[in-house]
Amino acid sequence: MKILTESGTANLRLDSQVDFGPILDAQEIIKPQLEQFINYRIGVIFLITDIILDIDLRNSISVATIPNISIEEDTASKLSKSTAAKNNSQLIGFRGKINNNVIISLDLKNYNVNYRLPIINKLGTNGKLISRDSIISFEIYDLGFGLIKGNNHINISIDYIFEISGEPKQETLSLVYDENLLIPNS
Repeated sequence: MKILTESGTANLRLDSQVDFGPILDAQEIIKPQLEQFINYRIGVIFLITDIILDIDLRNSISVATIPNISIEEDTASKLSKSTAAKNNSQLIGFRGKINNNVIISLDLKNYNVNYRLPIINKLGTNGKLISRDSIISFEIYDLGFGLIKGNNHINISIDYIFEISGEPKQETLSLVYDENLLIPNS
């Protein structure tokens, strides 16, 4: 039986002062809710529904090379040009972790504008189930071109929903045996 469903958003800002940090501790979010269900057998489903990066790297690394790709080009040609553009661009590394296990790694570019990058789909699904003891963190790291400088930033927003299901605990379990219900052997 569904007891409670709640949703929320967690935020983290990575900048020139902060290059790593936890953004979401599932246990800390769920714990206050669980205290009211002490006398219940419960199960918890915790789902990350969206992760969006708001990225501004305009003063941190040089402007990225953008490949000149036409619609008519084949996939191999598009991939070749995209790879060449990436190799000719300065990048900042970005990683997401659950309990210190890497779940996503990206190379971020400076497109000379503040841009948004939804990344939940890069995890292979439209959502990510996590356990109730999960801690999600993000970090930036140097790929040889430095880190975030000045007032540049990466704002990270995680939308989540969790559901608590359960039933009241039974103090005793009793079994009644009724001989009248027995079917006689023929």
